[in-house]
Amino acid sequence: MPCQVGRAAFLNWGVQDTTEYVFEALGRDDTDHAGFDDVRSVGMALAAGKGDGFDEWLGSALTWPQIQQRDALNDMLRRGLDELGALHAKYGVK
Repeated sequence: MPCQVGRAAFLNWGVQDTTEYVFEALGRDDTDHAGFDDVRSVGMALAAGKGDGFDEWLGSALTWPQIQQRDALNDMLRRGLDELGALHAKYGVK
């Protein structure tokens, strides 16, 4: 299955996604769909971001001294997580 980020990018791009996915219905709540690691991982990140807040979820990920443009990276990660949240909402992932 292609990465969720690829699907999420299509939502903002505004062009129809013609990719043939092996599992189209990411939000189906059955044993064949609900256990995808990437879907579950994104769901956990979304829940953590909502529960404790984005900055708490991100934690010390951007503290390495050689990281430059920390604010821009933080903003990019926030937008990416928001985009994945929109993807989950579109496909009805719980």
